[in-house]
Amino acid sequence: MNKNFNVFIVGGGNRLNTCIPVFLKSKLNLSGIFISKNENKKLIKKILIKEKIKIFQEWNSFLRSVNKKSNSIVFFISHNKLIDPKIFLSARLINYHASPLPKYRGGSPMNWALINNEKEFGVSIHELVKSPDTGAILMQEHFCIQDLDYLKLVDRVNEAFLRLSKILLNSFELHWINRIPQDERLASYFHQRKPENSAVNFVSMDANFIHRMFIALPKPLPRPFFIFRNKTYIISSCKIPKVNYSGTPGRVIGNFEGGVVIVCKSGSIVLEKLFNENLKKENYAKKFLKTGDQLSD
Repeated sequence: MNKNFNVFIVGGGNRLNTCIPVFLKSKLNLSGIFISKNENKKLIKKILIKEKIKIFQEWNSFLRSVNKKSNSIVFFISHNKLIDPKIFLSARLINYHASPLPKYRGGSPMNWALINNEKEFGVSIHELVKSPDTGAILMQEHFCIQDLDYLKLVDRVNEAFLRLSKILLNSFELHWINRIPQDERLASYFHQRKPENSAVNFVSMDANFIHRMFIALPKPLPRPFFIFRNKTYIISSCKIPKVNYSGTPGRVIGNFEGGVVIVCKSGSIVLEKLFNENLKKENYAKKFLKTGDQLSD
């Protein structure tokens, strides 16, 4: 890749903030970047304005600019909406996906990986084609995620994308890049998580699974919640107790280890703080629940 190529970027948030310096330092003709109005980051805009890079916040305007130029490449660094490649007349499209493809295609891959208790994860940079997350892999990195929470995983993912971006851009500049087709036999797909996916059922769910949901879904993501006596409670703080308490699944068995202990399908969990969605109030779990209460009938 050289100055004859017109490079465009679609992105926002921390991932763009992490990777954009690599593009600015490379020998690329960076023609423009699309940042949605919902992700209007002052720092990113400050950098781009200083470097005299054109900023787009209207999608149709960005699309027209890409299609007017020949030899265009569009990097989708962070973009959650599905893209039909046909709307780009001739540009090559490259996507950053936060999973070790072909595993965890689709939405919310980092959340699902933590919920599923994966020990190893990774990131992929691949060609964007009509079928989401199925294009040939250009760069990939694997790493251990054991004992990471969501925010630490986000940092690990962004650091990996930064390293891969440097290698990828250098490869393009040398006119060399290796394309590896994805192995469909290893593919898995997960949907974009919705608020209702965070519903907790203490009777049918294991304690460790509920705790992993909590770790995987920090604010502002839809946090784990349950409904008790027509009131919705969002779990603000919880932990796995040191002692494995037993009893009837879904039953509050007492106040131990700094919170309310609830027996689950397997194991038990300590709820420390809850947010009462109806009252818009957060308090210690013992203020809302008492010993003997039966949750998730």
